[in-house]
Amino acid sequence: MLLSRNKIMIEKKKKIELFFYLFIALNIAPLLGIVVKIVDFHTIAFFYWIECALVAILAVAIYARYLIIFFLLSASMGGIIYLANPLHFANLSALLVFWCLYSICWLIYIEIGKSDYGQILRRLSPGGQLCFYLAFMSIAILLCFFITTLIEGSWHPKTNASSFYKTLLSISILVPTISMGMLKIIDMIGQKHFINFLLGTYHHPVERKHIVLFLDMVGSSAMAEKLEAKQSMKLISNFIYDSSYIFRIHGGDVLNYTGDGLVVLWPIHKADAALNAVYKLRSHFSSRPIRADYWKKFGIIPNFRIGIHAGSVILSQIGEEKLFIGLYGDVVNTAARLEQMNKETKTSVLLSSEVIHGLSQSWRTLLKPLGEKEIRGRDEKINVYSLYQDV
Repeated sequence: MLLSRNKIMIEKKKKIELFFYLFIALNIAPLLGIVVKIVDFHTIAFFYWIECALVAILAVAIYARYLIIFFLLSASMGGIIYLANPLHFANLSALLVFWCLYSICWLIYIEIGKSDYGQILRRLSPGGQLCFYLAFMSIAILLCFFITTLIEGSWHPKTNASSFYKTLLSISILVPTISMGMLKIIDMIGQKHFINFLLGTYHHPVERKHIVLFLDMVGSSAMAEKLEAKQSMKLISNFIYDSSYIFRIHGGDVLNYTGDGLVVLWPIHKADAALNAVYKLRSHFSSRPIRADYWKKFGIIPNFRIGIHAGSVILSQIGEEKLFIGLYGDVVNTAARLEQMNKETKTSVLLSSEVIHGLSQSWRTLLKPLGEKEIRGRDEKINVYSLYQDV
């Protein structure tokens, strides 16, 4: 079964490599056309401009929510500055080049935050994170200014130079700082729920179809007795952080935290992504560096139990000042019961047949049927599956 999983990963890697080679071939072919004099330079230039435009459209599609906030703030502040002193925009082409380059820098910053390096950065103290942020901003401003002067030649503002550069520096600091702050608030609420909160979608109960995953840390009560209170809390915090990160980058929506566990949602058609996230989580906590790190810090290596079910759930806004999204329904209760059932079956992951129905055949081969099981609180039995590596 491990070979089947490796086969899936190899197939995905081959697809990525094929796309990469096709992309290179697509860009080299026009140059060869010039060598053999099939096409002229102007046709090639047009081709590359079209390619750049398509890449830009793709970037907008991927980073839409980031770009919208960034550019709305840029446009708002730019409008205010224009009304105050139109001469600041006399050299518009240079400003556009600078701001396009600066926007790319902040997209890189966002991408770093989503990567494994971002996970390292988020573990820094607030002071360390602030130092990195300021260093990145300073380098970005200097680099973009330098490249702009290379492209545009000498950049001489047609207004008071001191006033122009102070204004440009202020905007270069304020726009990304406010943008990153707003994105942080969105992340705290949940990217998939922020708009729904604004629109009041969850003000009344809403029914949706989801895959529901319950994760619980094994033996947290015993660990609390062994460790001091602060160390115990830090252990749980690290475990929840690592788990949340892995689920998030694999398309999961971490909806709620349950003490030493969490609840994650996926769209009903994303069963492959949910199971892939589970395997990634197992791989993470089985890796030697992670186990060594937990043992060094706490003298304990955490383990977990997971229950996964799928179907209709009810989402509703709860609270008055501090809002909270409540998750209700038989599917939620069943997922929680499956997580607890791991104790009886001596497994770490259990899935229902409703989840299996949405899996591709390659992922189904990794699962072992355990037959029909009674679920506390339900009249009907359900078919339950575990991972082959668990049994």
